[in-house]
Amino acid sequence: MQLFAQALPITLGEHNGEEVVIADGKFGQYVRIGKTFASLPKGTDPFSMTLENAVALVEQKQNASLPIHDWGEIKVLRGRFGAYIKQGETNYRIPKSTDVEHMTEQDARALIAAAPAEGEQKKRFIRKRSK
Repeated sequence: MQLFAQALPITLGEHNGEEVVIADGKFGQYVRIGKTFASLPKGTDPFSMTLENAVALVEQKQNASLPIHDWGEIKVLRGRFGAYIKQGETNYRIPKSTDVEHMTEQDARALIAAAPAEGEQKKRFIRKRSK
């Protein structure tokens, strides 16, 4: 009955001069602070969410997008398929066996030096169809 009594979006208050809103979107409920969005975890009741919990959820999302390491032009970032190295506009793979948290700049430079040149990357095998 509570769902019928209250409807989303709900404004929880303000944080750093920006409105904190809980709303229902295409992919479920989310928290919005300014232009930053964070999905509510499954099973979380949006009507029992507090301002502090909403702010913590958005800050957690923002911290996840920060670089793991930043050495100027070389950065170690979190990606969709795991951590990777970014130097300028070029991205380099990090092997899954590498401990990313304890990686040094020298380790990153060694991985960049060992990476294949752009034209030498693996070619995909394409099977030709028989007629």
